[in-house]
Amino acid sequence: MQLWFITLPYFHWIQGKTFSYHEMRFEKDSRYYLMRLEKDLFDNWTISVINGSIKSKLGQSRTFAYDDYEKAFENFCLFVTIRNQQKY
Repeated sequence: MQLWFITLPYFHWIQGKTFSYHEMRFEKDSRYYLMRLEKDLFDNWTISVINGSIKSKLGQSRTFAYDDYEKAFENFCLFVTIRNQQKY
């Protein structure tokens, strides 16, 4: 799988001593879509998806949990591809 989005300026890979995560943010005129792949307290990998209006505090948040990193990263890439196809 070719990871074309790694070179985009809004793809972040943050790594610290006790944490690391991937984050992508997409924006349209008045909407945003934020995805974060990170480890939770139970050593599972989760994808947090937050979307809503830029000018409002209202929005939606969803969390998807996975047992291993490979499956979580594969679905993260799938979500990024879908956002790109929808011209975010």
